Order: sequence, then structure tokens, then C-alpha cells
Amino acid sequence: MNEKILIVGFNTRPIAQSARAAGFTPVCVDYWGDLDLRSLCLDVFSILEQKPGFPLKRGRFPHSIYIEGVKLMLERHPDISFCLIGSGFDDNPDFWREISRLIRVYGNSVDTIRKCRDWRNFFNVLDNLGIPHPQTILTRAERVLDAINELGFPVVLKPTRGSGGWGKKLIKSEKDLPRNLKGDYLVQKFINGINASCSFISTDSKISFLSINEQLIGTEWLNPPGNFTYCGNIVPLVNWRKIHKKVHDYISALTSEMNFIGSNGVDFIVKDDSVYFLEVNPRFQGSLECIETVFGINIVKLHVDACKGQSSFLHQLKPKGYSCRCILYSPCDCKLIDLRKYKQVRDISPPDIIVKRGDPICSFFFTGNSREEVIRKAKNATRSLSLELESRGLKG
Repeated sequence: MNEKILIVGFNTRPIAQSARAAGFTPVCVDYWGDLDLRSLCLDVFSILEQKPGFPLKRGRFPHSIYIEGVKLMLERHPDISFCLIGSGFDDNPDFWREISRLIRVYGNSVDTIRKCRDWRNFFNVLDNLGIPHPQTILTRAERVLDAINELGFPVVLKPTRGSGGWGKKLIKSEKDLPRNLKGDYLVQKFINGINASCSFISTDSKISFLSINEQLIGTEWLNPPGNFTYCGNIVPLVNWRKIHKKVHDYISALTSEMNFIGSNGVDFIVKDDSVYFLEVNPRFQGSLECIETVFGINIVKLHVDACKGQSSFLHQLKPKGYSCRCILYSPCDCKLIDLRKYKQVRDISPPDIIVKRGDPICSFFFTGNSREEVIRKAKNATRSLSLELESRGLKG
């Protein structure tokens, strides 16, 4: 049997797929436990129980449940070699520490995770390195309005904890301000540009810059529940060459300061050939599958090699066509059909579970020779499925 590895994350399916292709046998602790994840893995512990005929009971489960899952997988599979961590835990360095006490983690150190999510430190680092970013104020809930008045409308209001656009809101006037705010928030001056990201592999001594990607954020034809909900990626970003050197130089400087290791990404806004950094994703990114397809590489292998200090430098990669992964959210309250009848479907929720409007139900993956081609394919497929689900919508 191939070397067993443990993968922990909110959605581990793309990482597990890459790990399988790299010759590993994945065991996963995952939030969703989708059908195609189970077909890729030797064993899966999922946080959600997706039962036919029952509503999908989503929630923000405590990280302790994931730790229980990790312990269970290690008991079942004591020969697991190491662990990879995906999305969902960027804002909890203590979680990374707890897992690293149970199993060797290939990825960033706890200190690096903390530096990335200590927002005051992060934006100070950007300032010291001369890396542009939106004007940002870190404040308590009761001082949010003061911060908005200082920056001026419009602003983006973002909780200091959370991912995937959760809780993030565009505030154009005081009436848009949510009631009963609690905790800490980032108040950022809104920059109206293209949502983008970059992906890179880092070792102790060098960086392999992989790609610059378009991000689909709050994309209306995918029925997202919020204006900033993460809806997928298109790889590469059109006209990426115009900003390549600038982004590469910024990433190199930031990596020297943060000591990144393995697969990492940065989210940013592109406006008039300028870039404004938003945040670092110090783990595997949602663009993984698209990048692997367009550039003919395996990111899990590159990540593991980098963490072992065995990576070789990748010269500037040239994309072969375009790829798109888009996440479809349910357009209504309904009972799901068997989504497997749709081609190019991924992250497949089981048939006959009951979902609410705005719940993520699957993603689609397309390739083509241009951005227009992959968008056309994605719109056709998602429109067809949305219409079918609406015809089965639950009344009342």
C-alpha cells in the first residue's frame, strides 16, 4: 500500500485528489464528507452527517470536533506518516499546535500562522515592506462606526476570524451597518477592482512562483448567500503578465519576513495594473485543482518535497489554456437530485438531502482555450442545474 497521509480541512477533496495522483493514500478529516471525497480516500471522518430526507444541519462547529476526528483516524491508522492541513483553520494557531502534538504536520509553523492572522502585525509588515494594501483599521465592535467615519464610505467590514467571505459586508452608508456587532473587526477602504490571488511554493531558501489567478467572489449566477462569498477560481488571470514581476517581488519580500514553507497563497485586488494585498492563505488554496490542470504539476508533491527540503526550482510556468472551478450554491430550499448525472461535477452532496437557499451543493470544473470558453461552459451547466432545483423547490 502507498504511504498513508492524513488531510484535515473544511473541504479536503481537491487535496485528497492531488495526493492520490502523487501516489499517497489519503485519510481525511473533513467538514462535508462529500461522495467523491469518500471515493478518493481510504477512510473519512466528516463533521456533517448528510442524511437523505433530512435537512443539511450546517454550523460553525468547534475545532475540538476536528481534533476528535484526527485522534480517531490515528487510532484506526497508526501507520499514517504525516498530516496536511487545508482551509478552515487559518485563524487558529492553537489548532495547528494541537495537531502537531499528535502527528507531524508538513506546512507552516505555528508562529507563521500566528503572524498571518495577527492583523495589526500583518499590515505593519506590509507597510514596512512597501506592499500596497487597502487602508485598514482594526477595531472593536463598539468603535466600528468611528473607524468608518475615519476612512469614509464605502468600506468593507470583516470579522477578524472566519474564511470564505463569511461575515464580510460592503458598507456604503450607515444603514448598511449590521446590528448587534460583537467582537473584533477589520474596517477596510473598499477598492473596486478584480479579485485575484497568487500561488507559490516556498522552501527555506527559494520560492517557486506558480500562478496568478482570478477569484470568483459573490458571483451572482452561482447563487451565493453573500456579496463576498468565495465561489471559485479561473486560472490564469487574464493579462497576468502585466503584474507578474510586481507580485513576485512582493511575495519574495513577504516570504523572507514570514518564513513560509510549502504551498501558500495571497489574495489581492488588481486595479489599473496596481495590486493591493488583502491576506495570506498559509495553506493549500481553493485554486489547487485549476493550477494543476493548467500547468501540468502536482501541488501536493511540490508541497511535501518543499517541506522535506527536497524541492527543485520551477522556472516561470507557462499556462496551457484556462481552467475554472466554480462552486454552486442552492437557488432555493429543495431536496437534492443525484448530482452525479451532471458532467464535470465535483464536491458532490448526496441525493435526497434537504438544503436551504444559499447552501453550497457542489462545484463544477471546466477547461478551455480562453476565459470566455470556460465561463460559457460553467454558466450553461450551473444554469441548467439551478433551474432543475428550482422546479423541485420546497413550498412553505
